[in-house]
Amino acid sequence: MWINDDVDIPEALLAAQRDGRLVIFAGAGVSMGPPSSLPGFSKLAKQIAAGVLTPLKERTFDVFLGRVAAQGVDVQTLARQHLNVSGSTHRRLHTLIVDLFRSEDDVRIVTTNFDPHFTTALRSRYATVDIFNAPALPLGRDFSVLVYAHGSLSRREPLVLTDAGFGRAYLIDGYATRFLREMFAEYVVLFVGYSHSDVVMAVHGPRVRPGEGAVRLFNRPGDSAVEATRHPASGLSETTSTQTVRRN
Repeated sequence: MWINDDVDIPEALLAAQRDGRLVIFAGAGVSMGPPSSLPGFSKLAKQIAAGVLTPLKERTFDVFLGRVAAQGVDVQTLARQHLNVSGSTHRRLHTLIVDLFRSEDDVRIVTTNFDPHFTTALRSRYATVDIFNAPALPLGRDFSVLVYAHGSLSRREPLVLTDAGFGRAYLIDGYATRFLREMFAEYVVLFVGYSHSDVVMAVHGPRVRPGEGAVRLFNRPGDSAVEATRHPASGLSETTSTQTVRRN
């Protein structure tokens, strides 16, 4: 549904919000602008690897960080240091995303970000919503919580950063795969803060089958009109706006 000359919101997305079947899947783009001002995954990887290795164009950044870790670099500690930005706080976008949900029972936010800004925004509105941190994830077919799918700075468990970490999350231990497979089958999912080149989209895009209700929204600088096309093989579609849908 076109709500003005610039914003086209899929009817399936509006219906999912009304019916309490909406999931927001949030990426680094949500926390990149001020006052959060945190690095995206590619910039974070380069910061961690500074003076050790240079990324190869044909490799994804999880593989690159795996190579960095193999050089003896403490990737986990450096990631936490680079994400601990002085003065960083949640953005209005974090709050608007929380405001999409009409009640505590409707809240379904999944993020691959490590920072606590969704927690801050959520607690200011819904004080008792549960928060899950990888690897202890809820049932994907039935949850009303905030999920840190790749770990959180507030926890001691390793963050999902390297190819080995992704392998544990999606193959060896499989906790992320189990959760997300059920989630995609049960809910309409809106991706916010990702681009096509992100590791997360490479992992999750092919997992969405035609007929499942995933819709992708890009709000990252540099995403082009060419990327805003239908993907029938994966069942994913995009809106044409970077704006956030507000709660009715």
